[in-house]
Amino acid sequence: MQKNPTSKLMTILLGLFGLAALIYGIVFLLEDTSDYVEVTASVVSSSYATTDDYGNESYNVTIVYPVNGVDTTDIISSSQEYAAGEQMTVYYDPEDTGHVFSSRSESTCLGGIGVVFGLFCLGSLGWGWLQRRRQKATPIAPPTQEPPAG
Repeated sequence: MQKNPTSKLMTILLGLFGLAALIYGIVFLLEDTSDYVEVTASVVSSSYATTDDYGNESYNVTIVYPVNGVDTTDIISSSQEYAAGEQMTVYYDPEDTGHVFSSRSESTCLGGIGVVFGLFCLGSLGWGWLQRRRQKATPIAPPTQEPPAG
């Protein structure tokens, strides 16, 4: 049975996307956040970003935080809205000060999502491949008709 070109393209794209998600997840899981610097940031502004399918809102929060005595501005995503001037704790990578998290475990969560999604994509491809192999290995015999009883 010949595969159509769209099916081949989608298989390749799903495989590449799954592999990329898996690599992304592993990189985030391996990221060592123990050396991240904890600082108190001041909220400059907070604006509504989006609402997910479950009604959970997210906000883009503009913050200012000190890095070696110099104020640095960044935008982080948050599940809660902050008022201007409010204080919050953030963590930044001393080697890349623009890499800011509102929680040390945020990169672990992102990594876990990437790994699960990548494994799901690659697992789906593997399952489809196994199903096609099984169909080729066991041809379906035509149904036999039994003579009518009686």
